[in-house]
Amino acid sequence: TGLYMRAVVEGYGIPRVPPDESLRAELLALAETEGAEVLHARLTTVDPEAAATIDPRNVRRVIRALEVYEKSGVPISVLQQRNPPPYHILQLGLTRERQHLYGRADQRIAAMLDAGLVAEVQGLLDAGVPPACEAMSGLGYRETVAFLRGELLSEAALAEEIGRNTRRFIRTQYNWFRLTDPAIHWFDLGEISYEEIEAVVDLWLHGASQE
Repeated sequence: TGLYMRAVVEGYGIPRVPPDESLRAELLALAETEGAEVLHARLTTVDPEAAATIDPRNVRRVIRALEVYEKSGVPISVLQQRNPPPYHILQLGLTRERQHLYGRADQRIAAMLDAGLVAEVQGLLDAGVPPACEAMSGLGYRETVAFLRGELLSEAALAEEIGRNTRRFIRTQYNWFRLTDPAIHWFDLGEISYEEIEAVVDLWLHGASQE
């Protein structure tokens, strides 16, 4: 999410390197057999700047960075040039107290399991969807695959694992979108109403229309 946001508001360049499924499969196999750290170390060798900004556990992004380098010969950190867009942008950030977010996440996880998450993932696997595909990397799905493989011994353990990874994801989002970023107007939804946020937007639109 943070990367997409930067692409829009900062003109963050997206490398025009098409995907190479065979190379991706090779790199994914390397990560699964030797560990994500080995894959990340390989990226550090060819593009240390990109490696410094990518979490080693984010195998998908590590693979994309390696793919770009292998196919173009140019580090992804070089290709991701920034050309600020020629228009005014208002960035609004919505936040809540961290423990409140964790509680909401736990409620969502319980609802997903009650709605049949395990059966859904089992159905996808039965239909031939490979466990390592991108669609199975989303929160809840990869943990359920582990549960169906017997790596998690109960639904309680499954819920706990999804919760742990969801909380980690929440913290990661805060790294992308820092509360101290002066370009973002932050609003704590526990303290402010939607009407107050609308007033800020209206004021900004009025000011932008005068420029």
